[in-house]
Amino acid sequence: MKKFFVTLLAAICAAAALIAGCMDIPASDGSAGRDGRDGDGITLFDVFESVNEEREKSGREKIDFSQFVSEYLDYESKSEKDDLQLKKCINASLFGSVSIIARFTYNYGQTAILKMFSGIVAEADAASGDAYVLTTSTAVYNSSRQGDGVSAIYVLAYGQDVNGVNYHVTGSNDIVDEGGYCIKAEIAGVSLTYDIALIKITASDAVKRGMIKAVSFDLGENRCVGEKIFAVGNADGSGMGVAQGAISHESEDVRYISESGEIYNCRAMRVSAGITSGNLGGAVFNGEGKVSGMLLLRGEDDMENMAYAEPADLVYKVYLILKRGASSPYVQPGFYCFKWDFETYSESYQVYDEQTGELHIGERVKLSAAIIFGGNAIAKDSIITHVSATVPGGTEAFAMEVTSSHAFEECALSVEEGYAIRLTFLTPSGVEKSASFVALCNKYSK
Repeated sequence: MKKFFVTLLAAICAAAALIAGCMDIPASDGSAGRDGRDGDGITLFDVFESVNEEREKSGREKIDFSQFVSEYLDYESKSEKDDLQLKKCINASLFGSVSIIARFTYNYGQTAILKMFSGIVAEADAASGDAYVLTTSTAVYNSSRQGDGVSAIYVLAYGQDVNGVNYHVTGSNDIVDEGGYCIKAEIAGVSLTYDIALIKITASDAVKRGMIKAVSFDLGENRCVGEKIFAVGNADGSGMGVAQGAISHESEDVRYISESGEIYNCRAMRVSAGITSGNLGGAVFNGEGKVSGMLLLRGEDDMENMAYAEPADLVYKVYLILKRGASSPYVQPGFYCFKWDFETYSESYQVYDEQTGELHIGERVKLSAAIIFGGNAIAKDSIITHVSATVPGGTEAFAMEVTSSHAFEECALSVEEGYAIRLTFLTPSGVEKSASFVALCNKYSK
């Protein structure tokens, strides 16, 4: 309690004279003390005790000091303000999160199943009613079997996504939606490499009415262990909900096989939040209400409340590329982008910030084998430190320090045909060198 007093001291002392002037507290000369001057010797605790005396005389219960501060000084603690801000962020995030139902046919249309996942609204235009939604590719795409595939995709806004209330599922896994809550969507692009799909909503009343809005992405890579987060998703297909937690590991290598059979390798952050498979494709939000990542994988049964999310920087870059190719009239199991013609691996190390007290994970991105890059030989285990690119004509497109494997991958996704690329690296003996080349064509990536 003493620590609480010290925190509030300035605000309390400033308010004490005001309270004394507003109450009938006897002064030494017998005056009421309403002008404030006669209350100079009154302490806050005198005021507190007088308040309880007045409450007792009027038949009301006494209050403790914290209640007194809150009720009579109109004080709101930092924790209360933080809780209020988090509540606002969580409620706002529900506009940018949607439930997704995908109907897949098997055996050349003889049977059907439904998949329940979540989505992130990357873009929404209230005027046209159009919107782009990101989700995991597993939610809407299956390339493993011929004659099979998604036959329908539906998107539902928060509050309109309750099975048995807003829509019904028949015995043959058809969707019955008499109220028009299920918004039809189409695939705009799929990346199997990053397990990300982009679907498009066209002329939706829900978008026009502001029930579905775009999120904001955290592109600053400011994530750290212990940071509070919340995940929004369609848990167990029962409708959108929120699970709070924290970042438990900033960055680690993850390899998994989707239910469609695709093998994924990615660098992801681990979060502690109770989610189900229905949350996958949904967003992990930070305390400011910005998207920190997309949920791609939940922990094993013996790792409850654990999940993995692909960082927002990479997700957003893939979104831009998929949107750029979204005019294609057919489903593409990938997209055209620049891909490095060599393999890398990474080593992790600690980065401690004394000013903030945050302990981050840095990565040394190294070559897996010797290569000839732009006419220059680069030895195996050389460390890539910087990448820069200029557009034809000499204007710099970007310059990035390579501090993580996903940042290096993001560099590749930022390259377009004709860009002049400069790669800076340290040889195994510690000598800094650089090599340059021009990106002559985009490479196809799943």
